[in-house]
Amino acid sequence: MNIEERFKVYVFDFDGTLTDTDTLLLFIKYVFGRRKYILTMLLFSPLIVLMLMGVYPNWKLKQNLFAYLFKGMKLSDFDDLCHGFMVNNIGIMRPKGMETIRKAIEDGVKVMVVSASIENWVRPFFNEFGNKVIVTGTRIESKNGIITGNFLTKNCYGEEKVKRIQRVFPFRKTYHLTVFGDSDGDRKMMEYADASYFKPFGKSKERNWKEIVRFGVVGVIATIIQTTIYLVAVGYVNYAISNTLGYAVSLAFNYIASTKYTFNVQPTIGKGLGFLLSHAINFILQTSTLYVFIKLIGMSERVSLIPMFAICVPVNFILVRFFLKKGNNKG
Repeated sequence: MNIEERFKVYVFDFDGTLTDTDTLLLFIKYVFGRRKYILTMLLFSPLIVLMLMGVYPNWKLKQNLFAYLFKGMKLSDFDDLCHGFMVNNIGIMRPKGMETIRKAIEDGVKVMVVSASIENWVRPFFNEFGNKVIVTGTRIESKNGIITGNFLTKNCYGEEKVKRIQRVFPFRKTYHLTVFGDSDGDRKMMEYADASYFKPFGKSKERNWKEIVRFGVVGVIATIIQTTIYLVAVGYVNYAISNTLGYAVSLAFNYIASTKYTFNVQPTIGKGLGFLLSHAINFILQTSTLYVFIKLIGMSERVSLIPMFAICVPVNFILVRFFLKKGNNKG
């Protein structure tokens, strides 16, 4: 069957592809406010670190977070919040993405949105299309109208996205599939497609700022790791050896977190070597600035960490971002 005889299907990822931000965190802030949002993130920070290190599964963290915040809530109240969330945050939708959906529907294309986000708050963003847009995401369990905190479906990531497509459109040879995505979680369905587009609707300035914020979060944790080891070790060995020990341990954490969380890229040998090179440069810069502040200016070994990090952190961000984003597979 040639392409002229097959019907067309467009499948869109939601977070980051059709929106310019991640909706899980935005939804939590919308429902509970900034104060509880920050306190919740601090409470879950140990699990977040374990998730970034690949020790704790992403889906389990998401379910635990959801259960902590929404278990026991009436499903009807939750759905009202989801509708209000859409009304108050419709501006997160990328205009080019929504226009692509409208044009596809006009042309008779079957349209589907596949998301790892909770289906209840994804669906309202497509109310204007009625039943012409199929929305599938993470489904939540409720009993007697009360949210249990459990998920009814697997985390819609990677291969699971392909399975969701197959359930709705099982006869693969009968349709031409075009997929729109923006992350590693979309790669499997992009490989499954006849045509695919990676970050097709642009990358907003907000996403660039979010990279900086995520870099800061990872950097703070890595700095805590490095500083703790440095301060303990400097009582037994000189500052250079202490800094080397701390840097080595924080480096391992930093690479895992930078690829999986900060820049959301697929780890490769090339990126790993680039990451090591950027940190080798940064390590030399750190050691040099410590020497200047301690030996030439006369600062104490502990206080000298402050100006050292002030100089080296911005340089490190530029270098790491360059090597991890350089040559990134565009799908």
